[in-house]
Amino acid sequence: MKVTQMNPSSAPRPALPSAHATPSNHSSPAARKMFDIKSFSSDDWILLAIIAALVLEGSDDYILLCALGYLFLAGF
Repeated sequence: MKVTQMNPSSAPRPALPSAHATPSNHSSPAARKMFDIKSFSSDDWILLAIIAALVLEGSDDYILLCALGYLFLAGF
């Protein structure tokens, strides 16, 4: 594997267009929702149930809760 050290005084690269920066087909901002409950699949509901059960039981395992939350958010 070749490792190249970057020059700290070089000019920054122009940002590449993001996949999330595409314009929406909705006409108003109120029509856009971050989480649409109707689009949740069964694995999303299972992850939410596990997270809710752990929180309601008073779990102190914050790493597990963060990992499950990351899996839930990464599934979108």
